[in-house]
Amino acid sequence: MSRRRVLWAPPSSLSSAAPSHFIVAHTDIRLYEVSDVTRPTSSSISARSVSALQQQQQPQQSQQSQISLVGVNSDFPLMRCAAWCESPDARGLLAVGQMNGHVGFATLSTETDAPRLSGFRDFEARYDRACNAVAWNPVYTTQLAAGLDRGRTDYSLRVWDVASMIAAAAVTTSASALNPAATYVGANRSGLPSSGSTTKSTAATIAARAVEKPLAETCNNDAVQSLAWMATSPSCLLVGGGSKWLRIYDFRADVSGRLLTTSTKAVLGVAVNPFNAFQFASFSPEGAVKVWDSRRFTDAVLSLNVEPKNISDLLWCPTRSGLLSSVSASSSEVLLWDIKSVGSNVALALSNSSALAEATAFFGAATAEATSDSFSAVTVAKAWRFQNNTAPLASFAWHPTQPNSLLTVSDNANAALEYNRVTEAVSLAWSPQGPITWGNETSVYQADSSSEPKSNSAYTTDASFAIRSRAIAGYGVDILTNLELLSPTDPLLPVWSWMHHVSMLSKKGKAQVGKLDFSLQGVKAVMAAESKLFAAASSAQGANSTTIAATHDMNLSFQVYHSAQRKLALKICDWGFERDRDTLENALRKLEGEDEHERASAIALFHLDIRRAIQSLNAGAQRPGADSNLTLVAMALAGYAEKNALWKEMCGHLRSRLQHPYLRAAFAFLTAEPAEFSEVLEERGVSLADRVGFACRFLNDSQLTQFATRLTAQVTKEGNLDGLVLTGLTGEGIDLLEQYVNMTGDVQTACLLMVRKKTTDARARQWTESYRDLLDMWQLWHERALFDVARRLFDDSNKPPQQVFVRCNMCNISVSRSMLTVGPSRDRPGAGGSGMHGVTTGMTAGPPSKPKVTSCPSCRKALPRCALCLIPLGTSSAAPSVSDGTF
Repeated sequence: MSRRRVLWAPPSSLSSAAPSHFIVAHTDIRLYEVSDVTRPTSSSISARSVSALQQQQQPQQSQQSQISLVGVNSDFPLMRCAAWCESPDARGLLAVGQMNGHVGFATLSTETDAPRLSGFRDFEARYDRACNAVAWNPVYTTQLAAGLDRGRTDYSLRVWDVASMIAAAAVTTSASALNPAATYVGANRSGLPSSGSTTKSTAATIAARAVEKPLAETCNNDAVQSLAWMATSPSCLLVGGGSKWLRIYDFRADVSGRLLTTSTKAVLGVAVNPFNAFQFASFSPEGAVKVWDSRRFTDAVLSLNVEPKNISDLLWCPTRSGLLSSVSASSSEVLLWDIKSVGSNVALALSNSSALAEATAFFGAATAEATSDSFSAVTVAKAWRFQNNTAPLASFAWHPTQPNSLLTVSDNANAALEYNRVTEAVSLAWSPQGPITWGNETSVYQADSSSEPKSNSAYTTDASFAIRSRAIAGYGVDILTNLELLSPTDPLLPVWSWMHHVSMLSKKGKAQVGKLDFSLQGVKAVMAAESKLFAAASSAQGANSTTIAATHDMNLSFQVYHSAQRKLALKICDWGFERDRDTLENALRKLEGEDEHERASAIALFHLDIRRAIQSLNAGAQRPGADSNLTLVAMALAGYAEKNALWKEMCGHLRSRLQHPYLRAAFAFLTAEPAEFSEVLEERGVSLADRVGFACRFLNDSQLTQFATRLTAQVTKEGNLDGLVLTGLTGEGIDLLEQYVNMTGDVQTACLLMVRKKTTDARARQWTESYRDLLDMWQLWHERALFDVARRLFDDSNKPPQQVFVRCNMCNISVSRSMLTVGPSRDRPGAGGSGMHGVTTGMTAGPPSKPKVTSCPSCRKALPRCALCLIPLGTSSAAPSVSDGTF
């Protein structure tokens, strides 16, 4: 044999247990045994030296499987191919095809009570030529097929039935056990036993002569390159011919008749898929691997162009459906394709090594392209190179029963054997409900999710967990419901509070300046409007566009800017109590009721009411556990003097000791130089709405524009939703929400905020669809339906068109709502002047009743009636009332 070939013994050959024996066929036949086939490892041995093998058989303290030599048979120096017989009556029987065309037999038995199958004779060809392939029938296990090179006057395909030979040989004496150090295995070619002097049985000799005539022979004047029996059609033999054809022979009807044939160069290594009786594969000398379907035998259903091209072996995995593997003569890799499902781009490469190690890198040397009209492309997507041995492979074989267990033999002088398990990356899947699932080749596992996660675990802080919990609780489009669900410390509470405030402004018509509507827009949009439009709007209201006023209270004097746009901006910031002392007082009392005395004091001070600021501080100092510095701060405010440098210096020192940001902002305001309020505006502890409101009162137009632009860029970069006060639900607001979603993953809040604003921005639509997909994935159908209904209230531009139309069967005129309007008589003569044809209305006092259609308004022909309620089709139905309790 020109190259080594490794073959696992079938389950019924040498033992009834899982196969643990295999042969390596080359110039001789070597039988090996694996100590534990359930533990594939990368430990290798040499198939060349018997003494070296015997040294490796020494006991080792390891649970890894070991490969040991059982024996050697050297009776077939011209061996070219071999195949195991799967008959339970001929355990250990091996058919050997030779270069001279003979088909010989060897008995490789390791059991002392196994029958010695003596009396077998070689099946000889009429002319010396190579036997390229032998194959035992997997169903009729005593039928043997052999394919030979071309013979001018002889057949190249022959089939024998050796049942009589096996039956006759089984009655002979038992073969002696094999010695691991022996130089041969079982009986020799002449049928003589390995020890003793027994003669051949007369019955065996007669049986051997009886089967010399083939059961079938065909393929005259042509060569046979490969053979494979069809398992589900045991009388059918798949043949690859030397004249570039594939044929399926059926020997039930005609011993020489062909069933199917097709022309192709891929006639080598035909192999039938053990999981699909109609599917088989073959390869060509040019490196093209083709997958065929016997139901469409004219063309290959899948073609793979493999590099390197000199393929030497092509096998299907017997334990995994759809896994096809190949090896090239000059390659140290076994390429694998998973083609069991169309469109599966799964491919692996297994390198030869003596120790299975972690992959060092991915490489793209091995590639394959598929061309087919029914299969999508299959690509070698991954390849692992193991670290140790990289010698080219001569052959490989899958274990018949152990999943993904692969045996390889190298093509160098050492002839290293390796028994490995082909492993893939574990596939993980995270359920939308939380549990995690993973799987291997045969099983699927799921983590135990019976226990609740710890309150401080990362699971509870995950965005998807929060989104799902809020959705179940009722978090949605309704703002008041959201405010009730959110806790006082939730960072989303200020956002929804602001949304409720601006929604009420819009509902009451207070978000307008003249004819300009700024509903759901921020301060920056209001201030950036064209000055001419604002001037016109302000003039219509009888006010100047910008005025400067000085307010004096306890020697407190600051420039305060007023305009129509600033007034609206202050309302957006919830500072809409300018020049309204009662509204300011109510707002301050509300803050004090919420235990925010420091903020109430600062806002009173920003509205130049220092006396009210001191009152808030004194009220806060009387709280249980109040800050002792509040009284000191109140005293400092009471001693305010605008031109007292010493007072300002002492207040500056006091400000550095204060912990509350609103108190620091209050002293920064009092000690600031004219028009220099940067310390107040940069105080991060003060809410952004209060800082923007402060800027709208005390900064001129240029300063206000610069501050708004700078602060907008800052909050957009941070994804701070408080910045919606500046941007509103405009394009800049969508930029801010996009950054917020990128940072937090909270697509729910972004979607619910934007659902109130009509926009054509693709990002808003994407958030909506993503949130709907999340609800569907969590099977929250009710929540998703409520969301769909609620968002239609704000945007009816995507209202689905009318799905059902009613037309008259006589005149084909559509009966539309506009035709049902009762108006002056437009009837033809004789219509009676009572309105439109077929329309009747009630004449009683009260609300006008809807018209009832009894006939076509155009041709006066009767309309068909409903089979259930007998109401004419086209009759307008009143909207269902809540009391009906029905949809």
